[in-house]
Amino acid sequence: MVNPYFSEMDEFCVAVERLLRRIITDADWDDPDITRMVRWFVLWFNSLGMTISYVQEVRKEDYDNGTDQTRWRVSLYHHQFHDRSYFYVFEDNDSAPGFADRLYDMMKSFRGREEQRGTSSYEDVRSITTSIHCFLNEHPDAENTFELFAEKFTTG
Repeated sequence: MVNPYFSEMDEFCVAVERLLRRIITDADWDDPDITRMVRWFVLWFNSLGMTISYVQEVRKEDYDNGTDQTRWRVSLYHHQFHDRSYFYVFEDNDSAPGFADRLYDMMKSFRGREEQRGTSSYEDVRSITTSIHCFLNEHPDAENTFELFAEKFTTG
């Protein structure tokens, strides 16, 4: 548990942010790979009963080196918990803007599709959160983080 005052969704979003930061900085992804990654995450969130509510660009001035860093705030809503939290996608390389743009485009196609949405319990979300942190700790220097993660977490 990261913070005793965080909800299960807050904890989950902390883990997802950490995971995405690793995946996006793994390599400079080309457009088809970014689209494939985003599609996988959107489908995975949907299978857990979650949808992306919005993607918002946020600029933060970095006072240390005088530059602006762009990041995107992604709001994730869990339909069974009626709880919302968010994570950030950071502009660590050229792949981040493409990832955020495709996430925004793809989230629109899942709005209003309740019949295709999965479910998850508080226990499920806690377990997945722990598994994400364990996965990242097991593979600290791994290349192909997305492929390793998708292979481990794809439900059959």
